[in-house]
Amino acid sequence: MPLEWRKWLEESGVQTLYIEPGSPWQNGFNESFNGKLRDELLNGELFTSLKEAKVVTEDFRLSYNHHRPHSSLGYKTPAAYAATVGGRTSEVDKVSATPGETGSAPLRLPQRAGEEDKKQLTALIDTST
Repeated sequence: MPLEWRKWLEESGVQTLYIEPGSPWQNGFNESFNGKLRDELLNGELFTSLKEAKVVTEDFRLSYNHHRPHSSLGYKTPAAYAATVGGRTSEVDKVSATPGETGSAPLRLPQRAGEEDKKQLTALIDTST
């Protein structure tokens, strides 16, 4: 970690935690996500360009955050879970969430994706060229 960061953290009263290399149980949330990213995306893709990697990764991010059921949420999508606890949902969730959804969500953007999803992916493609 750069010295400037350490100094700023110290001045701000923020303490960092040391995680020993090879000790994934000390960082369970990140290790869980890294495993899912590897299993559900990286092991199944062979990227031929940076542009393709950006688009496919953004597609995975949208799917993971909005369409995919999560075990920590009782195998509900984030939108379906938010609806059960009275939380706010995003426009993406309103378009894509189906209460009681089960199974794995596709890694590609669903046909019923909202216009905002399409704009984000189009902007990503445009800036990658």
